[in-house]
Amino acid sequence: MRILFLSFLATVVVFAGSLNWLGSVDQARAEAKRSGKPIMVFIEAQHCPWCAKMLHQTLEEKDTIKVLNRDYVLVKLDIESADVQKYFSNTYMTPTTYFVTANMQELLRIDGFVNMDSFYWYLGDVDRKLKELKGSK
Repeated sequence: MRILFLSFLATVVVFAGSLNWLGSVDQARAEAKRSGKPIMVFIEAQHCPWCAKMLHQTLEEKDTIKVLNRDYVLVKLDIESADVQKYFSNTYMTPTTYFVTANMQELLRIDGFVNMDSFYWYLGDVDRKLKELKGSK
């Protein structure tokens, strides 16, 4: 029993500091409808150095992880995926980050790498657009 508890605790510690990525837009839409959160879609390419840089220097920073996991439904997609072709066919570069509603209304699109300070500015812009949407209903 003690070994089982220790392995559970180790799993919690390992995953506590990571982003809760989903692998499909349909999963994200269902979760966004359930939770009322907007969706952040990060589109990357397998051998894209700017994608890796944005993941490690911007998105995977400790405080950013907390904010993103708390306030957004997260999806990470490869640019070659069927979901990109279906929902984001106008994506031509990586990384590209979209913020959308559960109904796929685009709130914001970020093309290319952005540093952490710029990313937080964009999050503020998404928040303002969400408030405008709620105010217009």
